[in-house]
Amino acid sequence: MLALVLLLAAGLRLWKIDSPIGGFQGLHEAHDTLIARHFLEGGSLLAPTPDGSHLSLETPPLLPYILLGIFRLTGVSIVAGRLVSVAASLGLVLVTFWLGRWLFSAAAGLAAAVLVAVTPVSVLAGRNIQADVLSLFFLAAAYFFWGRAEEGSAASRLAAGALAGAALSASLFAAVGLAALFAWEVGAHGLGFLRDKFRWAAAAIALAAPALFYGYHLSRDSASVRRGAMGLAAAAVLPTDATALRAIGLEALWALSPLVAVLLVAGALAALARPSPATLFALLPLLFFAVFSLFLHRYGYHLLWLLPWGALLAGRLIGGLPLRALRAVALILVAASGAFVSAVDVCSMKLGFSEFAGLGRTAPEIPGEAHRYLVDREMWGGYASIISFYDPKARLTVAGDGPPADGESYLLVFVPPQARIPQGGWLFEREHYGLELFGFTVSEAHVDPHFFLQGSYVFLRTGEPLDFGLKELKRHPALALAPLGVAATR
Repeated sequence: MLALVLLLAAGLRLWKIDSPIGGFQGLHEAHDTLIARHFLEGGSLLAPTPDGSHLSLETPPLLPYILLGIFRLTGVSIVAGRLVSVAASLGLVLVTFWLGRWLFSAAAGLAAAVLVAVTPVSVLAGRNIQADVLSLFFLAAAYFFWGRAEEGSAASRLAAGALAGAALSASLFAAVGLAALFAWEVGAHGLGFLRDKFRWAAAAIALAAPALFYGYHLSRDSASVRRGAMGLAAAAVLPTDATALRAIGLEALWALSPLVAVLLVAGALAALARPSPATLFALLPLLFFAVFSLFLHRYGYHLLWLLPWGALLAGRLIGGLPLRALRAVALILVAASGAFVSAVDVCSMKLGFSEFAGLGRTAPEIPGEAHRYLVDREMWGGYASIISFYDPKARLTVAGDGPPADGESYLLVFVPPQARIPQGGWLFEREHYGLELFGFTVSEAHVDPHFFLQGSYVFLRTGEPLDFGLKELKRHPALALAPLGVAATR
């Protein structure tokens, strides 16, 4: 059964894995790939930068280091980079099973693994080049070995420290989970655990790499570290009005898929009603990351950090059902509903965003040593790294911040579907896909590809009863490149 769950998880994550960078968190994909490419071209491993000038210190560079090692063998490859996240995401499914089996039962572990395998936020992040799923895999593995160390294994304690260090070296968000683990230790052992030398050794191992990396940068360029910290602090705002809370709730509902969201809430409430050391082992990180997500609710993918802990508690409920047939029905419903929403989200949030890849294919035709593009602030904030990935010669200027540098310049702008090719310029298209099941195609008009909130659904008869898979529904202009002074949307 676990092998079938892993196969389902792999299928959802590997489906059209070679699609161009764009859509859901494409900015992260391009950003980390550019840092790894900079390393590959001889840049300092202690200076992660996507463009050779601005240091990127908000996230530790473990993922770019891994990409560097892979790119030395494959060259810069989107597919190879995404396979790192796919492997980490499948590893998270497996570790969730092990945690559930150790804490509760094999049935609970299997149910928790199913939830992690099919949840949309896990599927979308698990096929993207971004550090969250890698860090969460290491964090969950650290929890597993830390729990096993309670049985008296010093080696497991030290292994947990090394895995926690890897989690912190991939994303500082892992510190929230480690704070929850410290709270569990205090609750389970009081302060007596502080006399254990192996716990201190594990803590030292966990903190060594991130402390050395950020200590180095604090000693050389503390302003860059402060800017990264201030950016995170500026994004951390606790919602206070009902409208904001409703928006967060709807985003969570679709990021997790409705049935999974209900099960996670039910599992958490059951654990709160009758807490035990085992339930608290999963409940505390769930609560810590829930508060973290409330403060840092800017993007729905932050809900990924709640998932394995909530899945463990929901798996405990499913695994505790009295009849094996009931457990089987529950798992089938969870797997089918979650996989359906995830597949629809892959179609509407990740596939078909090929306009910037089209720009990259056209870039060699553009004259000059540098390609000077005038963009609006939205494109600068959300797509600058994607533009730089596909056109390494791109030099961006934000409209309103001053005129472009000397030389021929171009306006790069999103356009409506009815746009025509501008004079002397180019037009790049985007595709829309649907999920075909039994000859009917389900298409969802997504509100924003970076958020999980669903739009309206459309059902079309497109084939025969045995037709399944991906269906291209339409193709239309999305991006225009035109010499300055030429209308791009006429």
